[in-house]
Amino acid sequence: MIESIFVTIEKTSDFFDKLLRYISSYLLSIMVIAVFIGVLNRFVFQFSFISWTEELARFLLIYICMIGSCIAIKNGGHVNIVFIIERLKQFKKPVVIFNHLIVIIFLSVVTIYGTKLCFSQSYQLSPALRISMSIPFASVPFGCFVMVIHSLALIAKALRQEQELNINDVEEKNET
Repeated sequence: MIESIFVTIEKTSDFFDKLLRYISSYLLSIMVIAVFIGVLNRFVFQFSFISWTEELARFLLIYICMIGSCIAIKNGGHVNIVFIIERLKQFKKPVVIFNHLIVIIFLSVVTIYGTKLCFSQSYQLSPALRISMSIPFASVPFGCFVMVIHSLALIAKALRQEQELNINDVEEKNET
């Protein structure tokens, strides 16, 4: 039962990781094109008839940063206090799991309040693109939600590795 939950969480995490890698590459391409058009417009044509490129690039950068944070969590690329974790060899797994639980609590709070902010700002429009400000603000709760899934998958992986170690220990004892 718990094993199937772990597998489901890990598959969901892998799905989001692959999807967000593709999305981030497309968003980066769109951002580069928008910035190029903005620079071309301002410095080559000497006037600014396309005013939305800077705002689009800013909103895309926000999403790219949140997606990058999701990918970093999945790969274990965020800052850790490795010095402390390595010193606690016998308590390493519980400390890592506790660390992920603290991260999940923080990200859950940010997801909840970020969602409230999105709904409260849905009437406000961006100056140049004239889109609802809830669209750029949605990057924060969405990114935090995906990071929660990745953190849950890392906890599941840590717990499964412990189970695999216990199974290997039993097999080694049976062989002797």
